[in-house]
Amino acid sequence: MSFYTSLTGLNGAQADIAAISNNVANVGTTGFKLSRAQFGDIFATSPLQNASGAVGSGTILKKVQQQFTQGNISASQNSLDMAISGQGFFALKPSLTSTQTVYTRNGNFSVNNNRYVVDTQGQYLQVFPVNSDGSVIATGASSAKNLQLPSTSGLPNATSSIQLGLNLPADANIIPTSSTYSVENPYKFDRTNPATYNQSTSITIYDSLGNPTIATIYYYKTSNATSEVPSNRWQTHVFVGDKEVDPSLITSKDDQSRTLYVNKFGQTTTDPTSFDSSFVANQPSPLYYQDDQIKKSLSTPASVLGAIQNTSGFDFGDTDANPVTIVTDSELYNTTRESGQATSLTSPFWGKDMFTISVDGSAPQSISIQSGSYTGDELAAEMTRAVNAKFSDSKYFRITDSYRDLGGSVISGNDVFNISLSKTATDGSTVTLRPPLQIDLLGTAGSAGTPAVINDTVQSPQQLNYQDLTRADLISLAQRKVNEQLDTRHNEFGKNANWVDETNPPIKVGFDVASRSLTFTPDPSQLGPDASLPQNRFQNLQVYNPTNGTNDLGIPSQTTSLTSVIGTNSRWSGLAVLPSGPPLTAAGDQRSGISVDYNKDTRQFVFSSGSTGESSTIKVGRATLAQIADVKSQINSYDLSNLSLDPGDSFTLETDGKSFNYYVPSGVTVAPTGGTVDPKTFIKMLQQSFPVSTSKTTTTQIGTQTQSEIQTLMVYGNILKGDQFSLNITMAPSGNINNLVVGPLAIVDGDSVSDRQQKLVSAINTAIQGAGADYSSTTSPIASYENGDIIFKYEGNGTVATLASLKQTVRGTPDNLTTPFTYISFTDRTVITSPTVVNQSG
Repeated sequence: MSFYTSLTGLNGAQADIAAISNNVANVGTTGFKLSRAQFGDIFATSPLQNASGAVGSGTILKKVQQQFTQGNISASQNSLDMAISGQGFFALKPSLTSTQTVYTRNGNFSVNNNRYVVDTQGQYLQVFPVNSDGSVIATGASSAKNLQLPSTSGLPNATSSIQLGLNLPADANIIPTSSTYSVENPYKFDRTNPATYNQSTSITIYDSLGNPTIATIYYYKTSNATSEVPSNRWQTHVFVGDKEVDPSLITSKDDQSRTLYVNKFGQTTTDPTSFDSSFVANQPSPLYYQDDQIKKSLSTPASVLGAIQNTSGFDFGDTDANPVTIVTDSELYNTTRESGQATSLTSPFWGKDMFTISVDGSAPQSISIQSGSYTGDELAAEMTRAVNAKFSDSKYFRITDSYRDLGGSVISGNDVFNISLSKTATDGSTVTLRPPLQIDLLGTAGSAGTPAVINDTVQSPQQLNYQDLTRADLISLAQRKVNEQLDTRHNEFGKNANWVDETNPPIKVGFDVASRSLTFTPDPSQLGPDASLPQNRFQNLQVYNPTNGTNDLGIPSQTTSLTSVIGTNSRWSGLAVLPSGPPLTAAGDQRSGISVDYNKDTRQFVFSSGSTGESSTIKVGRATLAQIADVKSQINSYDLSNLSLDPGDSFTLETDGKSFNYYVPSGVTVAPTGGTVDPKTFIKMLQQSFPVSTSKTTTTQIGTQTQSEIQTLMVYGNILKGDQFSLNITMAPSGNINNLVVGPLAIVDGDSVSDRQQKLVSAINTAIQGAGADYSSTTSPIASYENGDIIFKYEGNGTVATLASLKQTVRGTPDNLTTPFTYISFTDRTVITSPTVVNQSG
């Protein structure tokens, strides 16, 4: 038995050597796949026996397996030899009439006497049928045909184009600049001298008679990649035989197949009239090579030297250490030197339309400066930015306000977005700022909608006033609105009123030029985990718009907006937003490279034009001062001079994001002529008769040993003498106190806004105390007046009081009048407060 076991091993070794020998013998066989012998152990036990101590009975050849791995592909002199890269076989038929199909990877084919393509055994190669243009008709195995070469061929086609895919060495030497060449021995390409080029390649082309010819392309490097030109540059020479092909230009296209044009300054466009209004298509025009425009031509820029600054103008001091203030807010215009009403030498300057400038004969452009505090150097830098922005090819950012359709539905605008802040409470739950910071860039219409009809015409988004903003204007507007919201909600951040520092805001609005998106960067020291007060310690920030899609500002909806963690260098970024408004600069007036410098020694500004390589001119002048009427113009305005209302007509007035409902009493008609009251007087009445409304109260939770509830009421509108309100307060567990009468208020002519609000607070407390409820555990009045807000607060032992609603029931009398207006009345406006949430700890 032992002899038999040894014999199986010899037989197995012999089989393995035989497989290897067969592989070696077929090393030159085309399409051959090597074999590998596989062996198995012979067991001496049955499945029912214990094999732990059994000795095997030898080995047995299980299988000789072919290895279908990809072999090497080599070239041959036979044009019909083919090879398969990857998986697959050639299909063959043993004869013309055979129904049998055989498969091989041997691609040695030839043509028999009947012009059929066959293998070395005369078997016929199978191919799919094609039509006249070479496209496949059928792909089924049953549709395969014997490949027979035609007895005639088509007309020869000359080579019309060549596509080459090349990998040129990035570290190749720049031969023309090598030390071998000099002024006396300049570089000259010579295809017979390999030292004059880096690489060459050849390809077969065909002439109109079908004759093959060799085309050779030679390459030599001309420059390395730089920050301005991020790719290596190569020059090419193409030879067909011994004759060089003269290069010719082809039209450059963009990805939408539109023709690209380039002007002498290297600017490209698909609309050449934007560069040259006299351009006419299909007529001769100057030819410029963009590749030749990477070198700047030396020129002396034009410059204008400003007048010497004195104490009546900008006075930065001898060392440029005294900054001046520039404002652009129309409400501050009367405080500026330009208004003629400022008397102090420290008064600010007006930044809008500060000066005009014309470059190279362009139309004069009016330049405005952003508000801020500037030294001479800083102001020169800001003027340089503003001038180049004015002469650039950039566009305005165009955002639209919301509007109403005929059904009264508000169509959300593109100027509204929310900022949500959240943090983790001590019990592990998530506390979110409710409601979020609500930013409305263009004013009230984004909240409640502009009127549905103007002059009996339904408004459409295209008919609304647009607001075109520069990038700086957009950022400044968004930053101001965010700051205003943070100031309004100061109690929720544990801060006093006007807590936001404009130079270091808690949330900084910016613009990422690379991603072309708005950014919002929270300051961790004011809002994040590093904030000094617990109320400020928010952990997450999310920006979104209240619609279901992305708006014109690149702000996505809440469901798709990402949340950023408030931490060091963290920021939230929106989606890419491209300016869609008109160009900042008129066609033909676009320039670049304009600079403004300040010389502190001579106290003069210097305006310089860009270096264009040709004659340059620059003119600087003082802009015409804006009139007060222009300065205070509004974004949206409507002509109401022909307003007409009949008795019983109702209308809605929207202001500060709130709607006030009015109706005309019986016996009163509003008309330009012949009415009880004319439109001008009627509008004056409206301005004095805004009913008081409160915003939804903002709730802040404070964890103490007793329950505590704080609500902030922001009151809008004129509070008049004699105003009355209905107050609804919910008490627990004592029950409800409903319909408390507040007022009439003891307002007198000349009372300030704060005086009127404090008298409203006193009337609220008087009404509550007069209700006879159990306030024995109260530690302070229910209502108080703090920093411009009405604070409603109750602290008790297991008891909580919350403000449920407030509405105005009686409208008082305006100052300097003894009786209320009889021309208009208003419907009750009830404000329901936000849900009450109380935290208890301790």
